[in-house]
Amino acid sequence: MRSRTYDFVSLVAALAVTLAALVSTGLSFARAAQPSAEPAPVVEAASEPEPEPAPAEPEPAPAEPDEREVFVTTWAERIDAFNAGYPLEGYGRTFAEAAYDNGVDPRLSPAIARVESGSGTNCTYSCNAWGWGTQSWGDWGTAIWEQMGAFASTYGSTLTYDMALGYNELDPDAWYAEVEASMYQIWGSDAL
Repeated sequence: MRSRTYDFVSLVAALAVTLAALVSTGLSFARAAQPSAEPAPVVEAASEPEPEPAPAEPEPAPAEPDEREVFVTTWAERIDAFNAGYPLEGYGRTFAEAAYDNGVDPRLSPAIARVESGSGTNCTYSCNAWGWGTQSWGDWGTAIWEQMGAFASTYGSTLTYDMALGYNELDPDAWYAEVEASMYQIWGSDAL
């Protein structure tokens, strides 16, 4: 019997050793599964590489200024120089735009304004530098545009003797000569 007891004790001892080994291993697994006080290092997912920038498109060639802009810029400077020191100073671009859009010699309206009112210095009616009837305007910009449109439809695009008769029937020759001289001050007739 002793051998059975011995076998049983040996078996229990072997089981105890195995169980101890299993418990020890289990505790190791349990400890590994528990979060530690320090966070585990973050493993970043592999990111896709930055896409290559698209090849730069060639710079467009500078646009040629259109005909209107060249006309306006050229004449605005000349008209502003002519009106320097007068109430119409600084409206050269407005005169030039209105002249271009209405097909009128750009010198004509500023020249008539010089003869009729000293370029806006002596107006009988508000912002009416041209002696255009009894018309009044609220500002110079509106006056220039409206006068230029009415002028083009009434008299045409350039200085004529009929225009001089319409403006000054008592002395059209003198009026014509004064307007023409003012036009030449802005730029000589060969400039057009």
